[in-house]
Amino acid sequence: MNDSSTSKSILLLAANPKGTVSLRLQEEEREIRERLRLAGYGKIPINSTGATRTRDIQQAMLDFKPQIVHFTGHGAGKDGLAFEDGTGQPKLVDSDALANLFKLFSSRVECVVLNACYSQVQAEAIAQHIDYVVGMSQAIGDRAAIEFAVGFYTALGVGESIEFAYKLGCNAIQLAGIPEHLTPVLFLKKDEFINTNSQNLVNNVSSIRQSVESLPPAVEPLTAKEFYERGEEKYDLGDYQGAIVDYSEAIRLDHLGFTYLYSYFRGLAKFALGDYRGAITDYSEFIHTLPQSYAYNNRGWAKYKLADYRGAIADFAEAICLNQDSSDAYQGCGWAKYKLSDYQNSITDFNKAICLQPDNSSAYEGRGWAKFEFGDKQGALSDFNEATRLDSNYARAYFGRGHVKFDLGDKSGAFVDFSEAIRLKSDYADAYFIRSRIKWDLGDKSGAVADLNEAICLQPDYSHAYYGRGIIKSKLGDNQGAIADLQEAVRLYQQQNDTERYRDTLQQLENLEKQNRGFWGRLFS
Repeated sequence: MNDSSTSKSILLLAANPKGTVSLRLQEEEREIRERLRLAGYGKIPINSTGATRTRDIQQAMLDFKPQIVHFTGHGAGKDGLAFEDGTGQPKLVDSDALANLFKLFSSRVECVVLNACYSQVQAEAIAQHIDYVVGMSQAIGDRAAIEFAVGFYTALGVGESIEFAYKLGCNAIQLAGIPEHLTPVLFLKKDEFINTNSQNLVNNVSSIRQSVESLPPAVEPLTAKEFYERGEEKYDLGDYQGAIVDYSEAIRLDHLGFTYLYSYFRGLAKFALGDYRGAITDYSEFIHTLPQSYAYNNRGWAKYKLADYRGAIADFAEAICLNQDSSDAYQGCGWAKYKLSDYQNSITDFNKAICLQPDNSSAYEGRGWAKFEFGDKQGALSDFNEATRLDSNYARAYFGRGHVKFDLGDKSGAFVDFSEAIRLKSDYADAYFIRSRIKWDLGDKSGAVADLNEAICLQPDYSHAYYGRGIIKSKLGDNQGAIADLQEAVRLYQQQNDTERYRDTLQQLENLEKQNRGFWGRLFS
């Protein structure tokens, strides 16, 4: 190994955030260390940071003072590289931020390797300040990424130039029989100005020519399969709109009969964005070609979201017919039947879901509501207790338990549960609304109004909240405020086709002085 390479230290940055595709990062690091050790590089600092958070990057650069920085993980094209936030979730760092970071360390760092999908954008930006930067022009598989790293650091370890190391890395992918050897791209530092000295100008031209010659041929347009793979990558990073674009392009280019498959994954992305009708269309395309239990199940949930409960039950039933162990399909049936007031059969379906998946907190919650409506309040309380035991952060389970406790006369216990639901889910309008009723009953009139204000702020079309606040204001002597709230409640009840409450509220407007009866009883009667 020559003397020039013995002076270089290496920093390995790795990140595989929660919710992203699992990568073989440890294997890549192990291979890099082994290749450098075999080349006699063992005495040179090779530092690494796993699960790299954004705030770790600067600290590592200051602590280790590397000449070569190697990042391995996920890339998201122009959106950036995926590091981790404080909770391990993806945190994208864009090209400008990375370029400015390396600009600060440009006097020391000689080479940056971005061994991540679609990192060409970041590589080109960093190359404004760093002599050599490697990025990936498209998605790169685990095997190809590892083979490139092996070839690159094998050459670097024995003293070869960075340009040669780059070429050997590409060739290593090719020798392994992986058709991704054109994916890595090498960028050389861009000249910040043109030197008028003729000899320097000649040198610059020569350097540019060599750079062009060292680059692989232009990347061919992406195929349908490649668009699909990129769509998966974006979906895993939470970029559902970007995933839909790529899945749609895969469908447009498909000539091999995989349209049904690409449609299914596009349906998942549409569902995640709340486009339930679009999701149903895509799931139906898949089912037409390949009727699978999971596809019927997903279409059932999309129909449930659109309040097509009978259609949802039909799809869940088909899912169960194809797979009798589908706990999620039984749970879907349970919720849909609950919405149709078929509480006894709802309980039966939730029983089956729980039998198949005993730790299913959502199924316990659903069965709790069904039991409550069926009149089994102690059974409902038991189910909500189990749901909170299985998931102590399940806001809806605390809300349900609070509802049962209030009905059983345990106002203090209900107050605690509604407050916990609000703590866990600060935008829980229903919890504010019901808690306001408890505050009123306990004599906290201003607190009751404050909770109703919050419920209306969170849900401006909350007719019950306007009605409740209007009645409270009338009791507190604020007739003008009461009239305004009751008028809004009348408008919303009419809009929502709630005829009974519309008529009752209209009566309140006509005769505010007859407000001695408790409004909560009328509201929930």
